[in-house]
Amino acid sequence: MSARGGRQVPIGYSAADVRDILVDTANYVSCNNNDNSESEFFGLNSYSWCGSASNAQLSGYDVIASDFASSSIPVFFSEYGCNTPSPRVFDEVPYIYGGNMADISGGLVYEWTQEPDNFGLVQVNADGSLTLLQDYVNLAGQYATLNRQALMTQNSTATSITAPACNANLISTSGFNTNFNLPAPPNGHRA
Repeated sequence: MSARGGRQVPIGYSAADVRDILVDTANYVSCNNNDNSESEFFGLNSYSWCGSASNAQLSGYDVIASDFASSSIPVFFSEYGCNTPSPRVFDEVPYIYGGNMADISGGLVYEWTQEPDNFGLVQVNADGSLTLLQDYVNLAGQYATLNRQALMTQNSTATSITAPACNANLISTSGFNTNFNLPAPPNGHRA
């Protein structure tokens, strides 16, 4: 993108919550290969915290917090919000935005409009108007409990972390690709 000029848009990676390769994937896309190919953020799609019966240990959020405590790039939930039980209670919100996950940069609840998969926060009516669903009300209630002042503070420790150099020893999963060189651009590519 920097070679093309224009508006700078962060480029990142969003991963499924596959714990066996999650950290390796993050290491692979965020290491410094001296060619500006590293990701600028890492998103995680996680639906492991499901309702009031869950907690940091059952969902594995405590492990996620630990695994990404020294990330050199912002890490956030690119999707979260398990839809069982229904309506959702979003009990994970205080944990995600609390001190236990200070190195995680929040998250995006899946999803805005109600679709057949039943993850919506709003129902789009035939006339184009919106009806707020109970999930929306519950999520807004959880957000209202957060300490907004604490959320606006900068994590000074994170700003001093530099990306590790790309190296095969960053990867622990056997069979994982440890070739950190960017592939050649396809024919017709314009620099």
